[in-house]
Amino acid sequence: MINKDLDVIILKGGIVFFKEEFEIYQTCMKIVGDKYFIILEDYDENKPPHTSGPPFRLKYPVDVTWEEMTSNSNPHIISFGVFFRLIRNYFVFGDSGTWGKYEGSDYRWPLCIIGFDKKYSCLFRDKFKVPNEDVEALKKWTASYGMKLPGYD
Repeated sequence: MINKDLDVIILKGGIVFFKEEFEIYQTCMKIVGDKYFIILEDYDENKPPHTSGPPFRLKYPVDVTWEEMTSNSNPHIISFGVFFRLIRNYFVFGDSGTWGKYEGSDYRWPLCIIGFDKKYSCLFRDKFKVPNEDVEALKKWTASYGMKLPGYD
């Protein structure tokens, strides 16, 4: 499921981004040299998780502001469905190919899986820490999916 050449952080999941988290990702994207990032809904068109239309496929420049991205004025009315609802799963990745995340909120135990090139381990591990109070729950959740919580053997 995860490329063995990547370092991985697993957190409790939820929405694609909240504002402060987006700004942290934005800092990382600028450091790794991304020009844009993609948000791609994980959607099996033969067995969709919902009936509200085709999957979301969004591309933003790295310097987009939170307000621009989440504006509820046309044509950004879809921002509510992507950024504020806990019912879908998304891949998010930058054009550098050095990082990506999977935000799975359609599952019994929602997970955020961040994968990144090992040369950026210090950057991502400094910015995204597993809260101590989440460790036991995450061990249980990842085990239920046939995974291990990295770094907590």
